[in-house]
Amino acid sequence: FRVFRQEISPDEKDYDVVFVLDRSGSMGSDIYAAERATATLAMALETVEVDTCIIDMYDYEPRVAKPFGTDIEDSLRAILTGDYTGGTPLSPCLELARNHLRKRSSHPFMIVVTDGRPRNEERYSDLLKRTKFPVLGVYLDFLASGPNDVPQHVRDAGHLFNRRRIITAEEELLPGLRQLCQNVMF
Repeated sequence: FRVFRQEISPDEKDYDVVFVLDRSGSMGSDIYAAERATATLAMALETVEVDTCIIDMYDYEPRVAKPFGTDIEDSLRAILTGDYTGGTPLSPCLELARNHLRKRSSHPFMIVVTDGRPRNEERYSDLLKRTKFPVLGVYLDFLASGPNDVPQHVRDAGHLFNRRRIITAEEELLPGLRQLCQNVMF
C-alpha cells in the first residue's frame, strides 16, 4: 500500500479592526472599563496578527489614539487616560474609520464602544448604509439591572449598527466584545 500524506491549511483571512471608544461626558467612570476592555481585546487580536486601530471621541472630535501598524503597548498612555468630555460624534468617527480601512485588508470591521447615540443620527445612518464593512456596537449601561431595564431609546437603536450588544455589567464587557469579534471573524 502506498500512503500519501497531505496537510491542508485553513484559509487565512486578513483582518483589520478599528475600535471607536466613546469618551463623551456621559461615560463618566464607565470610561475606565471601556478603555481596559478595548485595549485588552486589541492586544489579544494583535497576538493573532490582526492589525488594530483605536479612534476615540473626545471633546466632540475623533482622534486616533492608536494607529494601524503600531504596537498596542506603545499606545497605552494615549488609551488609558480616564478622560471624558463632550458629545458622541459617531459620524466623523465612521468617516475616519472608512478612510483608514479603505485600502487595508479584505476583511475589515469596526467596533464602537459607547453609551450614547450619534449626535447627528441621520448623517450617521446614511454613512452606515454606504459602509462596506461590518460596524458593530457595544452599548454600555452599567446602571441598568438587566437588558429589560435599558431605556427604550437604546433598545430602539439597533439600526445604528450591523450587530449590537447591550452590556449592563462591567464583567460582561470584555466577553461581549470578544463575542462580537468572533461572530465576524469565524
